[in-house]
Amino acid sequence: MKNKLKLVVAALLALTMAFALAGCGKPSLADWYTKNQSEFTAIEDEVNAQSATMGCSLKLSVDGNALIFAYTLNDEYAVDASNAELLDQLAATYDSMFDAQVSVFSELRSEVLKETSTEDVVIRLIALNPDGTELYSRDFTE
Repeated sequence: MKNKLKLVVAALLALTMAFALAGCGKPSLADWYTKNQSEFTAIEDEVNAQSATMGCSLKLSVDGNALIFAYTLNDEYAVDASNAELLDQLAATYDSMFDAQVSVFSELRSEVLKETSTEDVVIRLIALNPDGTELYSRDFTE
């Protein structure tokens, strides 16, 4: 888990550095994301090169006002009532990891707000099963 957290933080810091490369205008979040696609692809490639160690792969995207970090796990978890306790433990683990990094997500959100015309930016972290079913989601709005 610590390696995962380090890679998440490294990806976020690299993303923050990419903001410095953005132009002076205030594009929409989607336009800004498209403009900086090569930097996002480089971040994904760097994290995904470690996917065997991390146990997941990363895909960055934009949906409306959300900058999404979607982590697809290598191992599948059953999403049903019989597995509720395990899913609760998984959510608690992610919450603990991300609680320790609230300031990083807050800084990232502030940078996106400065660089885009989007006023209600959300940084969304999602954990997905290999089949795409959502296991965890958390929005950072402050």
